[in-house]
Amino acid sequence: MKKSFLHSCKTRLLEVFLICTALVIGYLAVEVGYRTYLWYTYVPKTEYQIAIRSTPLPGGDYCKNMGVGSPKTAPTRIRLFSPTGKRYSDIYAKGHNLGWTSFKGYTLKKPKSEFRISIVGSSFSACISSSRPWPDVVESYLNKDKLLLKKLGVKRISVLNISEAGMPIDGLIYYLLPVALQFSSDLVIMNLTSDFLPQRSAPLNENQRVSPTLSSKKTQPPPPPLVIDVDGIKIPLLCRGGPETLPNPSCEIHPVWYDPKNTENADLDKEKINRLKKKAAQKILWDQVVCASSPLLLLKLLNHPFTKKSAAIVFPTSFPKEKRSDSQLPQNLLPSGYEEDTQRIVSALLKTQTAHPHIIFTHNILLRDLIGTDGWTHWRDFFIEMTQDAHLSLVNIGDYLPIEKGEAEWRKWYLSDGHLSGHLSDAGILVYGEGIAKMIRAYLLKNVVGEGTEPLSSEVCNESLLEFARGRALQEKGDLAQALRMFSNAIDLYHKKTALLQDSPSFKCYFLPDLYQHRAALFEKLGQPQKALKDYDAALQINPNHELSKQAREALAKKITIEQKK
Repeated sequence: MKKSFLHSCKTRLLEVFLICTALVIGYLAVEVGYRTYLWYTYVPKTEYQIAIRSTPLPGGDYCKNMGVGSPKTAPTRIRLFSPTGKRYSDIYAKGHNLGWTSFKGYTLKKPKSEFRISIVGSSFSACISSSRPWPDVVESYLNKDKLLLKKLGVKRISVLNISEAGMPIDGLIYYLLPVALQFSSDLVIMNLTSDFLPQRSAPLNENQRVSPTLSSKKTQPPPPPLVIDVDGIKIPLLCRGGPETLPNPSCEIHPVWYDPKNTENADLDKEKINRLKKKAAQKILWDQVVCASSPLLLLKLLNHPFTKKSAAIVFPTSFPKEKRSDSQLPQNLLPSGYEEDTQRIVSALLKTQTAHPHIIFTHNILLRDLIGTDGWTHWRDFFIEMTQDAHLSLVNIGDYLPIEKGEAEWRKWYLSDGHLSGHLSDAGILVYGEGIAKMIRAYLLKNVVGEGTEPLSSEVCNESLLEFARGRALQEKGDLAQALRMFSNAIDLYHKKTALLQDSPSFKCYFLPDLYQHRAALFEKLGQPQKALKDYDAALQINPNHELSKQAREALAKKITIEQKK
């Protein structure tokens, strides 16, 4: 009896051991398969943009190295490559004595006869893809206005470009704004874009940040970031948490690389760039996937998946169209966490208003905003809605640009990088610089001199834009009657705002032709062709080069003529 019991226990233990062993071996087999899947999924992906510099990146600690320790007075060659690997820009950027992009030197002390404006921004303002930064163009335009100088009681207006490429909005608030204030700036412009809002990064805690301090003393620059070498090209890693080591899964490939030999153009063609991306991915994934000590499959099952943007920084071109049950902006089309990030950012922007009596938040107009790429307008519209709800004034610079010139001209303003991005060409630098100068002039006359009557575009356009966005959301949902009502509300809001002005503003809301065209298309669909024609005409009156309205009007007019002949 006793032997039988012991034999039974041994048998059960053996069975349990065999089952556990089988489960472990099975899990290990599946884990190996999962890691193999990750390897072959991410290594071939090369669809992300990069820049290659002829000088290395400065130390990665912006807080301790802002504008000092790494002056860029010598020109730096910067080549930009599209997601497909095609080179679309090759320029030499000139830095000034403190390290930012400009053709003139800056001094901390402001002369009494000078009105000083500081531009705080990211790559759009840093202008590393053009031969001249647009803040320099703004300064040139403003100083030609002798009447404005007289009204301000100064001899000159200086515009300081305190911008760092790749800086997130948190960085603009907690790193760059404190620097701008040290320059005794009379006006600060924080240049924002919805383009980099969806790129999530670890939130910065303003209570843990030390305001950067500029001084004439030479400071020891912080150590450079972790770098891997791929065929002679130095590729930095961006580690968002934990140690700067290859096995750390938070370390991603930095989008800015360093070529010590400043290789000639022919040596860095599309094929070689994509080969470099694959080799860089292999180096990182070997440590972070093949040799990882963490159970990657288990983490995936526990909803903590291994995600690797380092090997493939792919920006979505659109979002899936899903049914919505309300008339608000399509929040469920936004990336996960976008609403939370946007609320945090808008709250931080509100706090910055107390830092200076004159701060303007400007919203860059990107090519996809002009063309109306839906996947991106959702981000933009939601951001603007949040700023409106918080009573935060956000100026759309598109309202100060010559939008009436049409799409063919718009495309000349931006670099062809494959993603309809916001990097400006040399032609765009001049257009954008003039537009910013117009906006600044209106602000100074009204809020500093106290003589102007012209409002900023945010006072006229943003409410109308939000109604337009809600109408588009309803149109996608199939609720055409409510969409039509929203479009009409948007047009009425614009006209009510402008009717209150003594003089017409020197801008028109950049989206107005699109708004009239959308309402015209709805009128046409609902069987009201004459109202549709009237709206197409209104769109073309604002922008004679509005192709969608032009083509739709011609087709509708032809259709009406045929029906009348019958």
